[in-house]
Amino acid sequence: MTDESTPSTVHVLGGGPSGLSAAFHLAQQRRPDLRIVVHQMGWRLGGKGATGRDAAAGNRIEEHGIHLFGNMYANALHMMNDAFGALDDGRTIETEFEVSNFQMVTDFSGGRWHGFESSLPHNDELPWEHGTVADPAALVTSMLTTIEGILSSQELPIPGTPPATSAASDRPSRLRSAIDFVRHHSPGGLAERLAGLLGGLEAAKAAVGDDLHAVSHGSLLEMLEHFAALIEQAMSEIGDEGDLLGWIFVELDLLATIMRGCIADEIFVKGIDSIDGPSYQDWLRSHGASDALMRSSILLVVPNTCMSYADGDSTQPPTMSAAAFVTFILRQIVAPGNAAYFFKVGTGETVILPLYEVLLQWGVEFEFFTKVLDVVPSDDGSRIGSLVIERQAALADGVGAYEPLAVISGGTMYMPSEAGYEHAKQQPDAELVWPNVADFGQLADGAELRARGINLESWWADWAGTTSTLTLGPDDAVVVAIPPRAQAAVCTSALAGSPAWGTMIDHVETAATQALQIWLDRSTPELGWRELPGTDRWLGPSYTNPISAFADFTRTLASESWPAEGGPKGLIYFCGVLQDPMEIPGFDDHAFPDQQTQRVRDMAAQYLRQLGGLLPYAAGGGNDANTLDYSVLHCYDETGSPTGENRVDQQFFRANIDPNERYTVSAPGTLQYRLNSWESGYANCALCSDAIFNGFNIGSFEASVAAGKLASLTVSGLPDLDHVYGFEFLRPDPPQPPPPILPPPS
Repeated sequence: MTDESTPSTVHVLGGGPSGLSAAFHLAQQRRPDLRIVVHQMGWRLGGKGATGRDAAAGNRIEEHGIHLFGNMYANALHMMNDAFGALDDGRTIETEFEVSNFQMVTDFSGGRWHGFESSLPHNDELPWEHGTVADPAALVTSMLTTIEGILSSQELPIPGTPPATSAASDRPSRLRSAIDFVRHHSPGGLAERLAGLLGGLEAAKAAVGDDLHAVSHGSLLEMLEHFAALIEQAMSEIGDEGDLLGWIFVELDLLATIMRGCIADEIFVKGIDSIDGPSYQDWLRSHGASDALMRSSILLVVPNTCMSYADGDSTQPPTMSAAAFVTFILRQIVAPGNAAYFFKVGTGETVILPLYEVLLQWGVEFEFFTKVLDVVPSDDGSRIGSLVIERQAALADGVGAYEPLAVISGGTMYMPSEAGYEHAKQQPDAELVWPNVADFGQLADGAELRARGINLESWWADWAGTTSTLTLGPDDAVVVAIPPRAQAAVCTSALAGSPAWGTMIDHVETAATQALQIWLDRSTPELGWRELPGTDRWLGPSYTNPISAFADFTRTLASESWPAEGGPKGLIYFCGVLQDPMEIPGFDDHAFPDQQTQRVRDMAAQYLRQLGGLLPYAAGGGNDANTLDYSVLHCYDETGSPTGENRVDQQFFRANIDPNERYTVSAPGTLQYRLNSWESGYANCALCSDAIFNGFNIGSFEASVAAGKLASLTVSGLPDLDHVYGFEFLRPDPPQPPPPILPPPS
């Protein structure tokens, strides 16, 4: 700093997960010499995790897709735990998140859909209290526990019992383990051999408890192969009903193939990044994956979860590197805690809101309706010298700073500019929320924006604000927390001056996505999903593409404002990729967003016509026994008595097509182009999005939070790499940062 009385300004470009993480970890240091300003396009924060409440439809929660934290989300969970601790208002991870360990993977074979239910790897530990991601030695004990779970806690129908005839009753009894299933079918001793192996596995776990190196990776592989061989033998001896063991077999074969590949390719020595070149399919095949595994939908679980389809084209095989695929599975296996942490309300209220509140408390400034148009290097090209900014909307007279949060009280939403807002905030039931539209009353041109239906979050909006240039001071810094496709549009000058940065943006692939939420007049158990224990909920990633993922969000209904009588009884979210058109039009084609939204609506209506394979008791509408009975869709407005597909219009569907909404894809061979946060080529600029090298390197909230930590490290020197959890996982020689841009005052 040239003047101790004038703090350096850190301009964080983008208020999505990576930008909020960067601001959080900078502000957490409480440095008086730093002023932190977050520049955000439109009226709300969250990026792909932004949530909006619809006041016209029961204050329902509208998301960009299915969002939750996995157990491997160490950085995200640590950040949220720190945020709740700083707010100190009674909110904790335990009060705001709900755990779940259930997954159903759907597989189409024999002319129909089959659902395989399983319990995901989990334990009783708290991931936000762990200080690191487990090393390769600890992988052995985690893998042993996973094998035990596959063999002893899967639920399989008791042989000979008839199928269920109704949704909630007459469920067939179920066996608690694959060994019991084999014992029922095959009296020839296979079950005892499996049980004996399981006993050996218990002994191995006990040995590892005393010495992490007591069981080698090779010994672990032998166990996996032996278990898989016995299950395969059981399938052959049992006959047709042995197919029910098929899922057990492919789970074991997947783990065995991964271990075989890790040993053969010396991953524990050379590092996980050494297998980024091949696709995960080619890599698994090269290491002896069975034909059954290669045909199974289990291989779609990870890429569907990660939206790994180039340009959103799900008619082609997924586009995912072996490094990304193996990282996901191994990180899930070794991670502490429950498999999934669902948000008690929406992403906006559970995650983004407390981050916003604590950042305000720490003095971070937010500039809403600020769209970056260019990031411009200094004359000598050594640093970023200025930012070209579009002020999308001026504030109305008397409005000092835009207030983005509405309040819900008594089932009514009040915008900050509306009468009754302050009174509503004081009520015991008051809840702060992110609205799904801007508060036009706070904007000078609000009446025109409202009348014309202008969406200032859309890059295709038919609206132009005022352009200005923000010149950076000699001690200011920039954090570019803008997703890669958006960087290509608004960082053109900086990219031209930094070949490596430009190359990264050219090579990192992205995909548009789509979201669908349906409210139901019958509960999900009535429609075919059995009641699950505790807070477990239905979650699956592999139904028919392109809308492949589904999850039961019925518990969220309690946070919406539906009437006590006549409100919806069930709520399911769906999401998947959205294929790009042959040519994405320029931003002057203002009709493009509406065209894509209509496209998603039409695909949703068609998708629901094949929902019988997923929700068997929701089917039977019209002449097709597989199609959804559209009368179960809840409509918030029954005026005109909408029927059939017309009821889809009152559900929520969304095309995530904007450059900042596209999902980052971990395509084979592209890791080499990902830069570290400190490699922008400019002395005062930190890169920050899930497209940079962040340790996880898979499009996700976790990767974004890790990127934000790395940007904070690049700017300030903190947190150190040991606290960027997973950055060094399976990396014997991880990259090291240079001295920070703005070191703490001495």
